[in-house]
This record gives sequence, structure tokens and C-alpha cells, in this order.
Amino acid sequence: MAPGHRWQDPVGLETINMIVRKLIPTWTNGLHAVQLELVLSILDGIDVLCCTATGDGKSAAFSIPILYNEHPEAYGAGLPTRARPIGVVITPTKALADNIVCLLHVSAIGPLMAFEVHELSNLHISAFSYCKETLSEARKAGIRLAAEIQECQKWQVICVDPEHLRDKEWRQITESPTFRANVLFACVDEVHLVNEWGLSFRLAFAAIGTFLRGRFPTSISLVSLTAMLESGSPTISVCKSLGFFGGNFRLIQRSNERPNTQFGI
Repeated sequence: MAPGHRWQDPVGLETINMIVRKLIPTWTNGLHAVQLELVLSILDGIDVLCCTATGDGKSAAFSIPILYNEHPEAYGAGLPTRARPIGVVITPTKALADNIVCLLHVSAIGPLMAFEVHELSNLHISAFSYCKETLSEARKAGIRLAAEIQECQKWQVICVDPEHLRDKEWRQITESPTFRANVLFACVDEVHLVNEWGLSFRLAFAAIGTFLRGRFPTSISLVSLTAMLESGSPTISVCKSLGFFGGNFRLIQRSNERPNTQFGI
């Protein structure tokens, strides 16, 4: 923000509320407290571990920072922006990646339409699932995905599984000056799986933290989201894996109990 300001200051808070009112009028109640803390932390470049219930709107982490940076002219001078904002979301499954893309994505993009993520579609954010199917489709179409991603012009959110982060293309992407200048955040969705899967059948999960710390700019927010991380040793293990220590990250924790849900037999 302007010199001496943080997003968590009153002017930053009002700016975020203005964004939601203008660009997402269907969110009639705006952002709730957990979403605000999450979004403001990301924009301030603070690392976050967010443990809150499914349905609490954690996808605001993918969308609101992008929406602000897409429309800087609407919010006055002095607010820091990226010219071509982009975020990376590491997802455990293709189905979850597809859901996120659907939430964000608005329109078909060439031959890859069938694999675009849908969860962001209502928010006018272009998103892409980087997976085996889309890689195959791109090769057939002669599309150089790594080059297009690192230019930060076609897609604003990239969903990728941990295994594909090992590809040489992701080294190329994360070394690109354009990508490094525009990336807003790196997010690990369903971060509890770092423990549950990273020590057994999907070892790439255990390497996520090393990749993010070694390949992404230190100035951006590393975000981890889950509804299923137990306190105590499971949380400590995840924090150690991702490099969250002491006061260098923010823990947002809210009960995942759903009192309005009942089971009948």
C-alpha cells in the first residue's frame, strides 16, 4: 500500500470491502471475518495456515487478491499492484482442481476448454488446471504451456498437482522474471494431506514446502488451506514441512463443526 500502510490497516480494509461491493454484488454480506483475515494477510505477503470448515469461503484466497490487482484504477493511487496478477494453487486431485477452475473461469480458452477450472467462473477470473490431460491436449495443439503460464497473460490462477511441480517446465516458469514479478501467492489446498499422503504413496507432497521456499519469491504469501488438520503434532508436522515457524506465519483456526448438519439413522 502507500508508504507506512498495510492492507490490515483501515484503508486496506475499506478497499477490500469496496472491491467486494463493486465486483461481487451477489455477496450481499461481504466477506466474513475469517475471509477478511485470510485475504488481507495474503495481500500483505504474510504466510498463512488456515484451518476452517468446508463452506467457510476459503476460495476467497484465490479470488479477491486477483480481483483487486485486475482493477487498480478503481481504488485510487498508491496501492501496490501486479501488472499481470497470477496465483498458483497446489491441489491433490484433478477433481478438486477442476472444481476450483469452474468457480473462477468464465469462458472457453481454445482447445483446452474441457479442462478449464470452473469454480471461479462466476468471478471473471481465468483459471487453468495443469494436469496430464491438459498437457496432452496442449502438445497435440502445439501449445507451449510453460511459456504461456510464465507470461502471465492468459490465466490468472494455475492449479497444479505436486507431482507436476517436479517437471522441468516448472523450473522454467518459476525462473521467469515476468512470472516472479507478477505472482501474488502460492497456495496449498487440503494441506493436511502433506502428512497423510506425503509419507506414504505420494511422496511429492512431502516436497511441496521445499519447492515453494526454494522456487518462489520470498516476498509473496505462502497459503495453506484445510478443514481437516488436527491440532498438536499433525499441525506441527505440516508447519515444519512448509517452513512455518514461530512468528513468521499467521494461524487462522476456526472450528469445523457444522451444528446445522444432522445425521439420521
